[in-house]
Amino acid sequence: RPLGEAFYGDYPAVRAMMESDDAREGPLAFAEKRPPEWKGR
Repeated sequence: RPLGEAFYGDYPAVRAMMESDDAREGPLAFAEKRPPEWKGR
């Protein structure tokens, strides 16, 4: 199975981390060429 599926299925913490507000903020800030505003969530 693909690596992404393995991480999500076998490691629930990875799913929680990738669905967090901060996981979305990082790439969004990069695309908008601004510093990220981390919230710790």
